[in-house]
Amino acid sequence: MNKPLASIAAYGISLVLTRGITLFMLPFITHYLTPTELGKLELLASFGALLGVAVSLCLHESLYRYAGVHTCQRKQFIVANRIMSLSCLFAVLAIVPIIGILLPLATQLDIDTRSILLVCGNLVLTGPLMISTAWLRMQDKVIPFALVSIGATVIQVVIIVVSLMSSATINAILSASLIATLFQLTAFQSINGFFWRRFRVTQCKRYLTYALPLVLSGVVAFGVNGAEKWVLALGASVEQLALYAIAAKFALALCLLIQPFGMWWMPKRFACLKADRQQTTNTTELGLLFACLLAIGLCFSVPIFIEYALDDQYHSANQLLGVVLLIALCKEFGELLNLGLLAQKRTQWLLMINIATALSSILLALLLINISTLAMLYGMLAVAVARLCVVGYLSQRCVRLPYRTVYLVCLFTFTAALLLTSPQVDSLFWRLSLILLAPVCLILFAQQFRSLRDDIGLSINKGSH
Repeated sequence: MNKPLASIAAYGISLVLTRGITLFMLPFITHYLTPTELGKLELLASFGALLGVAVSLCLHESLYRYAGVHTCQRKQFIVANRIMSLSCLFAVLAIVPIIGILLPLATQLDIDTRSILLVCGNLVLTGPLMISTAWLRMQDKVIPFALVSIGATVIQVVIIVVSLMSSATINAILSASLIATLFQLTAFQSINGFFWRRFRVTQCKRYLTYALPLVLSGVVAFGVNGAEKWVLALGASVEQLALYAIAAKFALALCLLIQPFGMWWMPKRFACLKADRQQTTNTTELGLLFACLLAIGLCFSVPIFIEYALDDQYHSANQLLGVVLLIALCKEFGELLNLGLLAQKRTQWLLMINIATALSSILLALLLINISTLAMLYGMLAVAVARLCVVGYLSQRCVRLPYRTVYLVCLFTFTAALLLTSPQVDSLFWRLSLILLAPVCLILFAQQFRSLRDDIGLSINKGSH
């Protein structure tokens, strides 16, 4: 196995054993937590995700951009230390504002104050942890990354199991998360050996100028991936939010499964773009095909897990799964196709796109929630598809890459059709059959399209002679 495939495989194993374990713990967690408690946990998680983007300042993106361009490892490490120092400084400064923002919410949402404080602890550590993991990936230190991540997951799972069996509360899960985060950060620091390095105001300004539009984009993106939970809780019920949360966790599984490819490709894509545009195009198209295969596999396998592993009160989540997976797939397509915007440092354009997307999503969610949860999700899907088209078009305007446009449109359309019709398949036999047959058909389509394009190109060349 060559090095890129080995890295992807190692990252994949690490992610499956770490973040993926939470999906397999769903039967255990839903056995001890009521739908109301699960809904409150999701609200805390969504708000934590929003503040996490703001606190981290997306400085790991600046690390990729400004350390990744250096070929000298010493210069890369100097930049990494500056950015890590900046991240730690902002983490300390953010403690009081975070507590001031979250504590008033405890009373309004009937949430334990200790839960709020545990969320605050996790948020403060978010930025330094993201810098630490980003640096490890840039150095291709796959084994240390995997061992520490797996160790943190084991600690977290053990604490959750023991705590829930003794006293089933939200705080048990939040405490386990905080302890695991502290373990990861300590272990990564011992590996990376970061030290405090003073930085000039001009350097700080350069890093923040690149990262802040991405921060604002991330905050605004909460309107697409997070605000709908608040709309569900207020417009429908916390119990309905719990059903959506089950479907959303498996949409998150799609993002986790594609991450090994992204963790290998994202730090290298700028250098590859500079060296070989055709190779960049081929790698991106491979990533898009991989995402579609994963989405199709999940849309037919997850309903089996929900029906046989979870309680009857959660089975209705299957009706939401297909459209939620397709929304997540649009997001992954956009992340892979936005290379031109990032390469030309058009992060401000991404910010404007995300602002329009967030406002549209929130507006449609508020209008359609009175009809049904599924109607609200279809409105969000329409916005997600529109965003994907705009990002792809503008990225091509910035840096034109020789994508096979017709192939990509057909690939997305075929995948979308399977995802949206998957809730109609309720037979175990057909679900198992489609888990095998649908990905095979997709791969054959990709191969036939490539062969057809090669034949047409060969005919044109012969004709020209």
